[in-house]
Amino acid sequence: MNNPVSDFILDDLKRTLFPLNLSEYIAKYAQSHLSELINKIYSDKKNENFNPQTRVYSDKPNRAVRRTLKLDPVAEWYIYYIAYKYKDKFQLLKNNNRYTYGYIFLNDNPVPGRESYKEFKENYYNCRDKFQYSMELDIANYFNSIYHHDLHNWFMKFSENDDDSQIFGKFLREINTGRSIDCLPQGIYPCKMIGNFYLQDIDDNGGLRSESYLRFMDDFALFDDNKSILYEDLYKIQILLGNKGLS
Repeated sequence: MNNPVSDFILDDLKRTLFPLNLSEYIAKYAQSHLSELINKIYSDKKNENFNPQTRVYSDKPNRAVRRTLKLDPVAEWYIYYIAYKYKDKFQLLKNNNRYTYGYIFLNDNPVPGRESYKEFKENYYNCRDKFQYSMELDIANYFNSIYHHDLHNWFMKFSENDDDSQIFGKFLREINTGRSIDCLPQGIYPCKMIGNFYLQDIDDNGGLRSESYLRFMDDFALFDDNKSILYEDLYKIQILLGNKGLS
């Protein structure tokens, strides 16, 4: 019988960059063993480790490639496990006139990214009709530019759990052989969700004044009838991103 983490993996598998049959088999039949291995890492942090992961590349539009990591079964199980554990925190982000779309849980189930993106575009076009001016911003090579220690510090505050934050930092460090950037795998739902929520402090920033603020992952859209306000917010967002080493 599948547990929730297995169901999470199996539901996401066909939408990942590398949907291997091995991942499906292990999620179905090795649940107990994988959970035991993760528990060993928790109980013996000094001697039990995640393995360095394989560097891989996938296609992007315009003949570009995406550099990422293909996780082994233990590392893969862990990241789905930790995301599901905090499903009550990975919820819709909405703050007055600010809307953040992307990868969230709803009723304990992950919301398909395409559904959230559709809502984002609908609101985007509504705002474009409603306001006189708009400005947009996206982050170049977002996942490849996230700094390990910044992401670890974010998770410490997000989880409010010392054990989980220690293991999360260990995961980021060891799967990437200690490199400071390029530590968050791409193309799997829990990492998309983590990447989405990592920018939440920008959504909550009290200095932004645009009448409407939309974000889907690393795509920002600002709307207002005053162009000067949009320019001010655009500068502020770039400064906030720069504080994270992003641009």
